[in-house]
Amino acid sequence: MTIISICGMIGTTKPNPNEKSFIQKTDADKAVYDVDLSLQYLIAPPKETYINMLPLLVDTFAKEHQIIALATASAEKIQKEVLSFEGLDVTKCSFEFIDDTAFEAYFSTVNQLLREHDEVIIDLSHGFRHLPLLTLVSLLVNHLKSPEKIKHILFAQEVIPSKHYKIIDLNEYLDIATIAYALVSFKDNYTIARSIVLRTDRYKPLLEILRDFSQHILSNAIQTLFERELPRQIREKIEELDSDPHVAALKELLSGIRLHLINLEAISKKADYERYYKIGKLLLEKGYLLNAITIINEALPLYIQNILHSKKLLCIPSGTDAYHVTKSMMDFIEKGKRDSTLMSEEIDAYFVCSNKVVFDAFSSLQQKMRQLRNDFAHAYGENAHETITSTLEMLFATFHTLVFEQNLFATIKPSDRTSPPCQYDYTLFELKANTMFLKLFPFVLFKNVFEEKRILKLYQKEIPPQWNIPKNMSEKQHRLIDILYHYFEHKNDPKEARHYMDAFYQDFK
Repeated sequence: MTIISICGMIGTTKPNPNEKSFIQKTDADKAVYDVDLSLQYLIAPPKETYINMLPLLVDTFAKEHQIIALATASAEKIQKEVLSFEGLDVTKCSFEFIDDTAFEAYFSTVNQLLREHDEVIIDLSHGFRHLPLLTLVSLLVNHLKSPEKIKHILFAQEVIPSKHYKIIDLNEYLDIATIAYALVSFKDNYTIARSIVLRTDRYKPLLEILRDFSQHILSNAIQTLFERELPRQIREKIEELDSDPHVAALKELLSGIRLHLINLEAISKKADYERYYKIGKLLLEKGYLLNAITIINEALPLYIQNILHSKKLLCIPSGTDAYHVTKSMMDFIEKGKRDSTLMSEEIDAYFVCSNKVVFDAFSSLQQKMRQLRNDFAHAYGENAHETITSTLEMLFATFHTLVFEQNLFATIKPSDRTSPPCQYDYTLFELKANTMFLKLFPFVLFKNVFEEKRILKLYQKEIPPQWNIPKNMSEKQHRLIDILYHYFEHKNDPKEARHYMDAFYQDFK
């Protein structure tokens, strides 16, 4: 272990005719040095009185540890005289020259010493006024990088001026600076650096729960974050610090974070889709664009699920996979595809077109959100950060309008079988008819029947041998071909197209 002490001139530059110089002092004139209880395991000086801290450190540690004194040329001369006067071996202390006017060089010296030694004790009791402050800055930076390196920061706290001092450890203040850094980082972007380590136990529970929250929210584990009530846990840890006088300087910072956590607790009580939207919005504001677009993509199907459930159009069997439900909601919005394992029979083949305006609005939004997420998730994305941000802000605004201002999906109404078919009807019908064809003709080589010329050949019984279709088709096969033939023949006439769609749904339930 290495002990580093910053040396000063011990008042010799300001002579006082009424005060003895140190070479005139007896033991009775020297200052008494007590050691704080927390340091008594480490520091046990052979005697009580010393002229200043350097001889105390040399007397206590020089037998087993290296002592380095940072001093100007003038301070080095004085401190060597002090050591000699105290009867100590001057060679037991290495002096490192510093220029107290060259700040950058001083930083470099301190940083170099910290790099060269594995375990360090720093004494800040003396030195020119600005040097201990500059050292603290260097210590804080190095503490964030290598917290295990700095064992103690010693300071001789004045009890009676020039007569009585108490040696205390300022390491806890490094922890306060470190936890302040962590809190600012959390407030600004929810991140807690992995390298942050605290030396004392006082603030470790808070740091651990902050890191836990950070890991959950940045990995999009929103459900777990709220199930474990992490915002409440952090708020309570912060409130425990209210009575801690050491963090008085952090009061405003802690107050701002507490208010934010109260807001998060309020969000936790909202419906799933609103929670996701609000968390996504917060992440967007903090610059986490991929997290934000991922979460808002999850929020939309949750909203659809919520409305369908409230209208008793959805029943999710116990044990159903959440991904399956989400995928079904997305397919329903974008393709008009009904999941018979989840959805009521009231959502029939006419439901989507009966609510065309609603489905068009949400289908458009979902397609744009999915496209942006897919583009953004790949490294070859060509859009600039600003373009993605503005697009994402627009999508969040559209979501807010459709969901929170208009609650548009809640306006869906029962199917209207008299309405003309819309694109959803055509898409859904052809999807279902294609599926039925492959079920009735499992031996055909082609997978998509929706080419009019194929249906025409089947209808006219001009079946190519390579199609592998028996000439003697069943009644059900004939009926399907008949419906599909007439559907293609009248596809451009909405009324007639609807007639053959109805026939299909009636005959092939």
